[in-house]
Amino acid sequence: MRQHMFGDVAAAEMHALDMPNAWDAEALFPANIHRAATQALESWITAQDAFSRKHILNNFASSDGNGDARAGAICASPSRKHPDYYYAWTRDSALVVLEVIAWLDDNKLDYMLKDELKQRLDDYVEFTRHLQGLKNLKYGLGEAKFHMDGTAFRAPWCNAQTDGPALRARAILAYAQHVIKQANGDTTRAHELFAL
Repeated sequence: MRQHMFGDVAAAEMHALDMPNAWDAEALFPANIHRAATQALESWITAQDAFSRKHILNNFASSDGNGDARAGAICASPSRKHPDYYYAWTRDSALVVLEVIAWLDDNKLDYMLKDELKQRLDDYVEFTRHLQGLKNLKYGLGEAKFHMDGTAFRAPWCNAQTDGPALRARAILAYAQHVIKQANGDTTRAHELFAL
């Protein structure tokens, strides 16, 4: 009799009942159930992807001049009360930008959407340039968050977040590489956009 985690008696009872092995996915989930579950999951992922992308883009301040935010600012959340997260967090914004840059390589996106994404990324570059020109920041480049209008956050909060500047630099460099790649190696637009 084989040893089982429940002891010899439990193992014998399981064998006698001809119960499937707990790791035998085919016995527990026949192919038709597995296929249906996989299709449902894939359908949900597709719907969630579209939903998430839409809401991510809604958090970008646009260059249309509407609202109280400077173009290129990306809010962590539109929530302004309980909790108030309507700020451009350096780390969060950079992570969003890295994700949006990856979307540009999606061949399924139409050109109009790609142009919109590029404009938002161009605005982010300008917003970042503006932030880095601000004077008398408490934590310098390590400043964790800014107001969405591009002014410094001066209220008490916390210490610097030192991963934010590195992620921001990574995001800016990734976008610069994308711009140069799309121009087949021509760096003219990159020089203009990034003021190199």
